[in-house]
Amino acid sequence: MNDFIAKNANAKNTLILLGLVILINIFLALTMGGNPNLQPLDLQFSYSPERAYELLSAYSETERFYYMIAELTLDVVYPLVYGTLLSFILYMLHNNFRIAKLPYDVVVIDYLENIGIVIMLINYPTRINWLASITGVFTTLKWLFLAAIFVLVLWGLLKKLKK
Repeated sequence: MNDFIAKNANAKNTLILLGLVILINIFLALTMGGNPNLQPLDLQFSYSPERAYELLSAYSETERFYYMIAELTLDVVYPLVYGTLLSFILYMLHNNFRIAKLPYDVVVIDYLENIGIVIMLINYPTRINWLASITGVFTTLKWLFLAAIFVLVLWGLLKKLKK
């Protein structure tokens, strides 16, 4: 992993990954933007089982199916793309492999969240409250880790600006 980061963390690759993140976000906004009631669980900061199923019930059967397909396709690639982007940025700012590998912890947490969401979607309308609770914890952890990573990015930028 260290060799991959050291070899590939450069401005060109970082810009390519940034472009991919932007394109994926535009695609997601276009596909989910038509119905304001469709609030993906992934984008919540936290939720209880009651809230999770309230959000899922706002989806039609077809929308839940497309949400599940997105989780099994696009949301398999997206965490790797944004994780690698953040890893490269952190490495370029801090030149520290330990810090640069932190985004991959978020990728794992994101995948655990996605697995929980897919299982809930497959089993809907049957409620699996314990799974919704655990998935909600993964969602919150994902956002907390991302916030910490952004603090590290800002810290790195401030260090670079001082030089």
